[in-house]
Amino acid sequence: MFSYTVYCASAGFPLDDLQSWNTIQVDNQTVYTSIGTGGHVDEYCRFVGRTDDGRLHVLLAQDEPGGRSYDRLEETYLHLQQLYKDDLFITRMPMPAESFLEVDERDVTYYQLKSLRGITVDEKIWLMPAKSYMNYVIANGAILLPQYGEDTDALAKHVIQKIFPSYVVYQIDPLPVNYGGGGMNCITNNQPVCSNEQQTYYAPLTA
Repeated sequence: MFSYTVYCASAGFPLDDLQSWNTIQVDNQTVYTSIGTGGHVDEYCRFVGRTDDGRLHVLLAQDEPGGRSYDRLEETYLHLQQLYKDDLFITRMPMPAESFLEVDERDVTYYQLKSLRGITVDEKIWLMPAKSYMNYVIANGAILLPQYGEDTDALAKHVIQKIFPSYVVYQIDPLPVNYGGGGMNCITNNQPVCSNEQQTYYAPLTA
């Protein structure tokens, strides 16, 4: 199976991101979901290693009953259990509560929305960020885990610490990045370790 990305010429965003600019109603208020929430897997699911018996260890998000993502996450969980119960070991990770932010023309996200075809924005709009504990970063001996000042923060840390017992877990507030549609894992990249014999090349900076 081939995967491909379709771009909208007028906006320059991948198709799955364009589809994520949905409007939802919260207390009779129109709210836009932030870019990047159109099914990006690292907001909901991560592969974290293998169990002692060789099964693939999967970390899967779990919403509260009645939550916006509850039905599809539970359906996904049941499908995985039924189809791959002998191959997967699934741990569930709580989801943080929804939050919202009012933005206007002083915020770059406002102009991103305004540039999309078929969307008419008012002078001020409400955004829902891409909040998730799944968007953590694995570093040398450390895990950088989202923290939102919510009761679920401690449970998320417990889940990660149990999976990675030899790592130190640091919790960081990623909300400014979440409102732009990203997360800590989305905006970072691993740097491979070089041996002493290998030379590191730094590309010159250009204007």
